[in-house]
Amino acid sequence: MLGAGFRVKGAGTSGTMNCAKWPSVGEIDVMEDVNALSQHSGTLHCGTAPGGPCNEFTGLGSGLQPCKGCQSGYHTYSVIVNRTNTSGESITWYLDGHAYLTVTENQVGASAWKAAVDHGFFLILDVAMGGAYPDGVCGCTTPVSSTASGAAMGIQYVTVSVR
Repeated sequence: MLGAGFRVKGAGTSGTMNCAKWPSVGEIDVMEDVNALSQHSGTLHCGTAPGGPCNEFTGLGSGLQPCKGCQSGYHTYSVIVNRTNTSGESITWYLDGHAYLTVTENQVGASAWKAAVDHGFFLILDVAMGGAYPDGVCGCTTPVSSTASGAAMGIQYVTVSVR
């Protein structure tokens, strides 16, 4: 999910993306899978790059977590932004109802948190190839010569709830 401020003209228009605002406007990676491994991860991107409070370009993430059967069946990936304690907000990532990562406002500081989290987000569902994240995980440069485009992504459902 990318922070709403990433869009130049707003959701639903043919506006362009404003890459200069990343990562300050926030990015919450609900689920990432790399190179068809039976592993997954979640990450918060915020602040400035390189470095900053979210250690960009890597972000504050779980690292690869085991995910038995992730390549062969559907699973439920969830993120809860907890704002019940306004002086200590948090984001928690879940796989099939089990928490595996929590990032708190205190970890990144109030101003970076507010800029990255206190606004709307838009969803991105994609199959991406290459980049700093998979390259860092596999210790290689991707895509490779055998990489082929056109991979399918199956999604059973997407739900967004605001309470």
